[in-house]
Amino acid sequence: MLSIDALAVDEAGTVHGVFPAGELVFPVPADTVRRLDSLVRAVLAATRVVSAAEIEGGRPGRRGEWPAVDELVGFVRERMAALDRRTDVVVRNSLRRAAAQLDHPYVGGAVAAGIREHARAVAAPGWRPDLDPGAWVPDPVLAARQVEQPYVTPDVSALVLFAALGAVGPDAEAMPWTDALRALPWQRLGGTEDAEPAAVARGDVVVGLSIHDDVVDRLDYAVAGGRAHLAVTLADA
Repeated sequence: MLSIDALAVDEAGTVHGVFPAGELVFPVPADTVRRLDSLVRAVLAATRVVSAAEIEGGRPGRRGEWPAVDELVGFVRERMAALDRRTDVVVRNSLRRAAAQLDHPYVGGAVAAGIREHARAVAAPGWRPDLDPGAWVPDPVLAARQVEQPYVTPDVSALVLFAALGAVGPDAEAMPWTDALRALPWQRLGGTEDAEPAAVARGDVVVGLSIHDDVVDRLDYAVAGGRAHLAVTLADA
């Protein structure tokens, strides 16, 4: 099984199956996964205080709100060319997903028409997925407006998973789990997310970022003996 074997894009442009289902482990260059770990740590440590005035105002957040996230986006973009070379897999998976949606008894009308239009576009020669990792960055102001508590952590799982896919490469072959692999010194990519938010003024909201447990069950890496591995299990696997 290859790392890219489940990647698909739906009619709304949403990416699905960044990794296939199952408890997977892939080889990965040690320097690459160390760099990725450092970038993800910085992302998960980042916070932005959104003031009450911003929450009450009308403008969305601006690009550049998350410098650490911008670096992770850059990491993904460095590796997009390798993913682009496997557009054939994304086409196959996207068409299968569209067919499965159309088979659902409750899908009809405008929804079904949109899915069919998307399938025709995907099947056309030269189609490529329009993947913009920058679009997966949460807007801190919009996130703050959606809660009533002083702290919120919008999900960055899609961006982190895509960065992990870029790290292992689209043609990485999943390895069988062995006792030796299980015994490696595994650690969570990006570390743990246990920092307490700073106190803020009344009405302000601290916006952090997190990898949500209902999306990612496991995202660990291990480096030993000059070799490195990345373990991935999606929560819905």
